[in-house]
Amino acid sequence: MNEFSFPMLYLWRREEADSGGPGRYRGGVGASSCFIPYDSPLGGVHLVVSAPGKALPLAGGLSGGLPAGTQHDVLLRSTTVRADLAGGHIPSSLAELGGTPDVLPTHHETELGEADVYFTHWQGGGGYGDPLLRDPSAVAADVLAHKVSPRGATDVYGVVLGTDGTVDDEGTRTRRNALRRIRAGLDDDRTEATA
Repeated sequence: MNEFSFPMLYLWRREEADSGGPGRYRGGVGASSCFIPYDSPLGGVHLVVSAPGKALPLAGGLSGGLPAGTQHDVLLRSTTVRADLAGGHIPSSLAELGGTPDVLPTHHETELGEADVYFTHWQGGGGYGDPLLRDPSAVAADVLAHKVSPRGATDVYGVVLGTDGTVDDEGTRTRRNALRRIRAGLDDDRTEATA
């Protein structure tokens, strides 16, 4: 709807992995969008950002669940996005856009020129319950759906997946026990538990 109402063109709008608070019941994932000024009679647009939750997440976890990620906004100046689009390539990540990144504060006002790109990543919901109690098959499904990254599955949920995406039951038991030992202060070697 924004593209019909404002001089802007979205490069993407999507859910982001690892943005929902981990828990036995994972919080809903947050999302991101990235846009450029488009067909503006002024050549660019005036951008006003007002987004709390950058220093601390606003969506805390409950009963052992963890908070969602924080909000962040990035302004990329002097990108190659117009040339990319003209060449038939639609960038799908900040790394592909080039330019000079500027991480924006909670409240900011600026001009967005034709070669500039605005990226925003908003928070998901907090998790409920201990992430180590989440059903491993639910974590595997989350990885398949790109709601949790493979690293998040292992490091946060303690779920070990095979190369085919199926749950390694023995590896998961071992990993979860190692994470519990670290939590209890019985094991100081965090590198062993994250290997």
